[in-house]
Amino acid sequence: MTVSVLPLYPAHDLQFDLDTSLKRVKSLSNKLTQQKNSIFDGSGESKENIPLETIDVEYEDIDFKKEYKERIANKDRVCQLMEDEGLYNDTLFEEIDNESLAEHHLRLVVDEKHQILYCELPKVGCTNWKRTMLQLIHPDTFGQMKVEDIKSPHGKKGEDGYKYLSSYPKEQQIFMLQTFYKFMFVRHPLERLLSAYRDKVQENYLQQNFVAKQLQEIASEDFLTEANVEGFHQFVKYLIAKGDNRKFGARQRHWGPYYHICKVCSINWNFIGKMETLNEDVEYVLRDMNVRDLTDYPKRNKTTNHSTLLKFYANMGKDNIRKIYELYKPDYDLFQYDVPSIFLD
Repeated sequence: MTVSVLPLYPAHDLQFDLDTSLKRVKSLSNKLTQQKNSIFDGSGESKENIPLETIDVEYEDIDFKKEYKERIANKDRVCQLMEDEGLYNDTLFEEIDNESLAEHHLRLVVDEKHQILYCELPKVGCTNWKRTMLQLIHPDTFGQMKVEDIKSPHGKKGEDGYKYLSSYPKEQQIFMLQTFYKFMFVRHPLERLLSAYRDKVQENYLQQNFVAKQLQEIASEDFLTEANVEGFHQFVKYLIAKGDNRKFGARQRHWGPYYHICKVCSINWNFIGKMETLNEDVEYVLRDMNVRDLTDYPKRNKTTNHSTLLKFYANMGKDNIRKIYELYKPDYDLFQYDVPSIFLD
């Protein structure tokens, strides 16, 4: 059976974009490889340490203030293009006004005191960000909530918890959206998709797959890894077959497109951060919100070991890579990501 996907952009644009992307990332790859000893501590020529374009970032080459302005400007350009082409219709305030916006369709954590809104994006460090926000919201009782409660959908409840924008009266929601500082963080779509599968789908796949379930007690670690990889490939094929579904439940938020989950084109963001430059971005946004001395966020160690990413996407086939790219194309465009060339060669 041939699976057809309704493209978000004209078909010829997909081919053009991927070809252009491939040329650009090959240029980036050559540069990264030439500088590998200084960037990656001379870790050798292992395939696991191949630098991946738009995932591995050469920090020394970035003018961060210019970078942050360009992220917002690029988002605005792409949103305007999507609106002009009829690919996006801004109905956020209308949905708030008629109370038709489900909570899981837009989860903005509110800090009233410091006038901050943070968009909760699963698998993009959101647990740590909610912890950071809690420290701002409830500094006197911060630390009393367990990490499991912060992650839980019910963790927001209680006197020492946090609240989403949707829990406020609609007039107040609109006022906050218009006046509060608004920020979000993203990561490369391929990394996030794999992380979502491993966190929310992988265990269920093995439990429901009779053969894999029976062999877990006797099979080798390599065999189970192969079963996990096969499960991921099936999961990707399921997403491709399902296509662009803008109605998603709470669990589907973990792999739903960024532009749906955070209503990216409906909100005037003050800052867009990336996991690829997390440490620098965190330092900047906390200072920009004037809360640097009031809270913190865990630092992240840079690594170019992509053994897990390569393992799960290997042998998926260029056709499936192109189709999953097509499905998440607005996210690639909005946040200036490319498909690493190793997956398209």
